[in-house]
Amino acid sequence: MSKHGPCRTCTEPAVAWLRFRDRTSSRLCQRCLNTWFDMADDQPQLEPLIWGWLVPPAPAAEDIAAWARDPRHHQVVADVLRREARINPSWLREFLARTERTGRMALV
Repeated sequence: MSKHGPCRTCTEPAVAWLRFRDRTSSRLCQRCLNTWFDMADDQPQLEPLIWGWLVPPAPAAEDIAAWARDPRHHQVVADVLRREARINPSWLREFLARTERTGRMALV
């Protein structure tokens, strides 16, 4: 289930919102959105006043930190830290200083 809730017409996660001329709004999944716009081609009254994509919610910082601490991902984390060190050495120095101050990996 999406954090944005389900589609208006089915149980799939919503990916877009629509606002209609009567000021009501609705959320639709990709399949239902495509169907809705296909119907609106033939029935102009279905055309929304405005619509937009729902932005996928960003993962919580705690979830990212838990993923990074998982031993299965240590190689990926090491690769990212190496790349960041090459691109922006001051970022790595600040990261290590935060880690030293807190006594744990400063991913949060």
